[in-house]
Amino acid sequence: MGKPLLSLFRLRAAVSGFLLAAAATALCASEASASELYTAEVPLERYTLDARREAYGPALKIVLSRVSSGDVDRLIELFPDPSDYVVQFQPVEGDLLRVAFDGAAIERALTRAGEAFWGDERPLTLVWLAIDWGNGQREILASSDAGEAPDSFDARSQADRGRSAGDERQDFWRERILDVAERRGIPVMFPLVDVDDLQSVTFSDIWGGFDQAVIDASRRYAV
Repeated sequence: MGKPLLSLFRLRAAVSGFLLAAAATALCASEASASELYTAEVPLERYTLDARREAYGPALKIVLSRVSSGDVDRLIELFPDPSDYVVQFQPVEGDLLRVAFDGAAIERALTRAGEAFWGDERPLTLVWLAIDWGNGQREILASSDAGEAPDSFDARSQADRGRSAGDERQDFWRERILDVAERRGIPVMFPLVDVDDLQSVTFSDIWGGFDQAVIDASRRYAV
């Protein structure tokens, strides 16, 4: 927080640009099936008159945001009674209701209305994200599964650092990206940013849009 606006703009530009680049690359590679595409969990207001039926609408909105790029508030009007499309429901821990919908029926309704929808096969997207924090601090967003997480970027020592305050910033952006990807039903993963990765791709390759270096470094992940 408190970083110069220019740094924040660069960060947003990098997020947008490389999510798109990674998605385009993954579309040409292997695919991963999105799990429970037509299932959503929503808060269950237990003290309302018909809590379960009231939860169906918000749950269907979540599903529609995953299977269509249209305006959800407009699309929900195609389903005047969301309960007609419910095939299963189950209260879960934390006052939540898990609702499963009839995916084929929803797709038919969208088709009849002339609305496009996404299929249930989604590309596994590898996200290479270069972040310039300003003051000479630059890094590549690494997977939380990495044995070492990088701090400020240095090709010779990035993979040798232990966890630090910089890891919290990485955690924040991983969680933000994963949250958006989950809401859209897109499976994503992040590189390890270990010695092998750093021999193939640099911060400057990602920041400068040198796609071939990024594609070459991505082959080890089989996405």
